[in-house]
Amino acid sequence: MRLFAVVFFMASLFAGPAAAQPGGPGGFDRAKKAKQASKPDLSVEGFKSAMAMGQARVKLLQKKLASGAAKDVDKKLSLLVELGSQARDLGTLCQDALYSEVMQRQLDEADETASTDRSRVAHENVAAFKKCIADGMRLAMESLQQAVKLQPEREGMDELVFQLGYLQLQAGKGPDGAKTMHYLLEKYPESDYVPEAWLMVAEQLFEAGELDQALAAYAKVDSFQQSRMRPYAKYKTAWCLYNLERWKEAYEALVTTVDMTGPGSAWHDLYKSVLRDVPLFYSQVGEPEKALEVFKKLDAGFHLAMASALADIYFEQAKFDEANILLDALLKASPDNDKALGWLALRLENRASSGDDDATESAARALVDYFAKIRKTRPGLAKKHTTDVKVLLESLAPRFPAINAMTEELFQKK
Repeated sequence: MRLFAVVFFMASLFAGPAAAQPGGPGGFDRAKKAKQASKPDLSVEGFKSAMAMGQARVKLLQKKLASGAAKDVDKKLSLLVELGSQARDLGTLCQDALYSEVMQRQLDEADETASTDRSRVAHENVAAFKKCIADGMRLAMESLQQAVKLQPEREGMDELVFQLGYLQLQAGKGPDGAKTMHYLLEKYPESDYVPEAWLMVAEQLFEAGELDQALAAYAKVDSFQQSRMRPYAKYKTAWCLYNLERWKEAYEALVTTVDMTGPGSAWHDLYKSVLRDVPLFYSQVGEPEKALEVFKKLDAGFHLAMASALADIYFEQAKFDEANILLDALLKASPDNDKALGWLALRLENRASSGDDDATESAARALVDYFAKIRKTRPGLAKKHTTDVKVLLESLAPRFPAINAMTEELFQKK
């Protein structure tokens, strides 16, 4: 069973460690061209200086703890929380540095100049930032673990437990993070962090492929009517159902997510992602004749793009009749659309795959006539797609003498 990847949207909305991104720092991927850094104006040396200052603050707090300066429980707890916060911020700073544009530029310049010294310095910086991330995350988790054990009954301790679990999940320690979140749910059932904790549990179950259990956990999140995480939980519920091949329920859950995440809401990015997913879900339950109307009700500004994506999906699923019905509707609804040439080409591929020779030749004629027209009216668009059109027609020419003649007429006529 295939689990479809989804994007995490909830990091910036958590009341806990909002600056962190779920999934952890991971490896240094040169191909990713720099994640957004929180301080993009810093140079590499600036990042290193900030890292050194952060490390100095962390060491000072460690010395205070080791010296017994915190003689009572309250002071020790305060120092542990401070140390955990400083260590986490240090790790975040170094992650920003590692994926910054200036770090990427330093690596690129070292490669371009083939300078051994520059390459050594650049990779030493990378190693230093990676070590800083690992050390910061480890120390933050250790400090929070100690703090949680020190006064578990103290007011506000649920927040520390949530932060600990969140950091564990961020660091790739899934089982530890899930265990911590379950502890929060059992120890602090009235905590404001309960919906978020259930969400983290659900995420781990989803990633592990435990879809039925994940569904139950996402339902827990959805049961908190005031929780800001409900739209995301509903979105992931839709994906669980899709992967369980419960198509109708999956589509209904996704449409509900559209209603929960409309433009102007805090979930606008999720809303756009949901709209992109709609065609895939619709392909399992909807009728091609009604797709344009249904999509227009969901989002009138994006309905043609959704319908176009659905046509591609139908083609990939070998649902050629459904694809042709939808493509005919698209061409009728928006004949001068920038994508019309692509729709005509896809319709031709569909006809050729269906084995209907007459329909294939008719589709080829429509494509040729349209292309000839835009050569005059939209030469830039025609030029951009000349090679694609020619390759498609030439691939069919050996099987269809009529298409061969059309191709010669279109591309060889002086």
